[in-house]
Amino acid sequence: TTTGIHVPDQGAEGRRRRKEERRGFNMNREEVLLPPIHLKRFQTGPALRCIFHTIVFNRSLHGKMLKPRDVDCDVFDVSYAMSDNKHVAQLITEGIRGFLKRMEEFKTDKGEACISFYTAKDWSFKSLFAQDDKFHWEKWIIPIKIEDPKCLKDSENDEKQTQRQNMLRECLFQIIAKLNEKTKHIPPLSSNEATKKLTDKLGCFPFEISYLKSDKSRWGQVKRTLQNPPSLM
Repeated sequence: TTTGIHVPDQGAEGRRRRKEERRGFNMNREEVLLPPIHLKRFQTGPALRCIFHTIVFNRSLHGKMLKPRDVDCDVFDVSYAMSDNKHVAQLITEGIRGFLKRMEEFKTDKGEACISFYTAKDWSFKSLFAQDDKFHWEKWIIPIKIEDPKCLKDSENDEKQTQRQNMLRECLFQIIAKLNEKTKHIPPLSSNEATKKLTDKLGCFPFEISYLKSDKSRWGQVKRTLQNPPSLM
């Protein structure tokens, strides 16, 4: 006996809703170019660690990150929040190591560090000729200029150190401001099973760190920044 009441197929409805969610965020890819930073070689790793952890922590799923902690930067008077998740720390450490290695391989003092958040594509979104199994929905680019000056007076060293520290602080301020500026491109947590496994492991959206070839047009901005450094305290 039928009741005459239509009960929708929850499974089909759920699949339809997830498909629409995926279609919505697939149309949006955000790229953020952060202010350039001028650093000594030994400062590059700690500064990038500060930047990457700030971005990842603020893009985290806070319910999964049960033990956030404040950390002091090794080479600047700057503190930042990071997660105690060991997998996140390992990914960031390995990513920075890979970036610095690429800088050495190319024998350059200019490079762009990039951290990208992605969703893992499932088979329904892969084409026969697809070479990438990830959809990068957000990318952060940090232009880095390494400077190892020769002999400088103490006063000049102090001035340079203050400039570098202010550059890092300005970069962090920009990160916090831009994180909440646009959010519509952020994918739903239910994107697919492959992505869900990664988010459960990391406590945040999956990400990767890479080295980008230097864009010469951006180094005009580096020069202008060095000539007119931020006066943040």
